[in-house]
Amino acid sequence: MGWDRAAGRVVGCYLSGHVYDDIAPKLTDQFHVYAVTRRGVGNSDRPPTGYDPQRRAADILEVMTALGIRMPILVGNSCGGGILHTLGAERPDRIGALMYQNPAVSPTADISATSTNKTVGLRAPRLAASP
Repeated sequence: MGWDRAAGRVVGCYLSGHVYDDIAPKLTDQFHVYAVTRRGVGNSDRPPTGYDPQRRAADILEVMTALGIRMPILVGNSCGGGILHTLGAERPDRIGALMYQNPAVSPTADISATSTNKTVGLRAPRLAASP
């Protein structure tokens, strides 16, 4: 399927990527594991703007690009699930798989109805069937 051996975690509201410090080492025999702390949280920069789902999804894409990650498996919980939902809808060509853990939005939602900017018509990313 062209997936990278990378797994990324996008954490929920108000949490830093360090919440996965205990579990990440348990996955490193199979994956390169990354946990992203979103803008405005923890020690990340706190710009005055850029907190809409599209900008936050673009932030994740920029991290992936900077690290040379093409099509990772991404896991998002809470608000992180909403960000990944946006990223998957906007750039499905860059996603190996999305996994949702208690997401803030339904993984099957049409996000065009909840968009906070002029992006319209984005459909939910295709979900892989469980084996």
